[in-house]
Amino acid sequence: MVMGGAGFIGSHMVDALMKRGEEVCVLDNLSTGFLENIKHWIGSPNFTFIKGEASKIPTPEDYAPLKPIPIYDASKLACEALTIAYAVVSSFKKDRFI
Repeated sequence: MVMGGAGFIGSHMVDALMKRGEEVCVLDNLSTGFLENIKHWIGSPNFTFIKGEASKIPTPEDYAPLKPIPIYDASKLACEALTIAYAVVSSFKKDRFI
């Protein structure tokens, strides 16, 4: 997703991503950008343009308030995530722990 993708810098990012074959979604309110900067990509199967405000994108907090968790629970979750990440990066296999 390129926010402000119809502006000068954003449209150049869109050009580079599209030339690489990436799927690109542009969100722009066209307040300072111009549709002419990206019109050559409109109609492409890998390109989507949404006219709108970035501040209107829903976040998880819009659906439910985040509940605070105790420090112990947060540290336990962090340790589990780090252990899994280390195992993936280090290519640990299940049979090494048996």
